[in-house]
Amino acid sequence: MTENPHLYARTIDGLHNFLVDHLPEIDRNLPILDLGCGTGAWLNQLHELGFSKLYGTDLDVRQLATDIATVQACDLDYEEIPFPDLTFGFITCLE
Repeated sequence: MTENPHLYARTIDGLHNFLVDHLPEIDRNLPILDLGCGTGAWLNQLHELGFSKLYGTDLDVRQLATDIATVQACDLDYEEIPFPDLTFGFITCLE
């Protein structure tokens, strides 16, 4: 797999790996939502773990560097989550 230099985590070094090691048992077919997904690095890591129904929101979706998730722009200070017809099995919001 070719490394994507634009797909980087804007978080504490090692946080994503720590979270992977501590994920609860989650059905890989349940939809997962990452609020404030940034470049999509966390969503990409979840995809590599076998999750396939991935969604994200971010104020600036121009920074998104992956196409493995459905991502919509959203200002969570003023807007509702833009996936009203979905129920998520897991929601993350990292930093």
